[in-house]
Amino acid sequence: GLRTSDDGCRTWRDVPSTGVQPGGSSINWLAAYPNNYSILYAGMDGLGGLYRSTDSGTTWQPASAGLPPGSHATALTADPRKPEHLLVGLRYDREHHPPAYVYRSTDGGLTWRSSSTGITVMPNNGGRITGLAWAGANLYAATPYDGIFRSTDRGDPWQPAATPQRADVTDGSGASTGTERPVVINRLRGTDDGVLVIATNEGAYQSLDGGLSWTGFGPRELAGVPVLVGLDPPGSAVGQGP
Repeated sequence: GLRTSDDGCRTWRDVPSTGVQPGGSSINWLAAYPNNYSILYAGMDGLGGLYRSTDSGTTWQPASAGLPPGSHATALTADPRKPEHLLVGLRYDREHHPPAYVYRSTDGGLTWRSSSTGITVMPNNGGRITGLAWAGANLYAATPYDGIFRSTDRGDPWQPAATPQRADVTDGSGASTGTERPVVINRLRGTDDGVLVIATNEGAYQSLDGGLSWTGFGPRELAGVPVLVGLDPPGSAVGQGP
């Protein structure tokens, strides 16, 4: 279930998480509302959808109105200029589903509508959004197998963006064909000043120019292995091994 710390993670206490169905143990991730940390969003591990709390997680209300049935919320971000404007990334369990992977809310997460124009994900390819992040005035969405997409107009429309490539496509004999594919992206983070980092199955990458180009970073022994990435509040990139 949920736990909270008021002393820098030295001690923890349980949070009742009243209203979450089927229960607090099904929460897969948490996100805070910008400039008001008493408002939280919880993405469920399963078909529980999305929940919203206005009292620091003590009570919760469903926040999936307008999201497609059977969708899982996998990422969430707020517009830095209008924090009540939220975007959520989705994945689906069902084989046949709408071709919409990003939804927008203009009322703090109470209702949602599709904001996916331009995002093309190959069907039945494990398609989902693994991260949503702002880099300056641009918004980025990462997918595991179909690369990164950029929006210069707050999420509608989107265009393919520069993505690190991997040359591991093989022919029937197992020999490399030299064909490149996007790296498998597991996580995306960004800052207001244009720094982006991604965690991939090939290691960690960073962009210091708002997503126009990418370079690998981190200890050499982490090159080519899955990693986790994050950004501290000032925007300095940090990497962690598997």
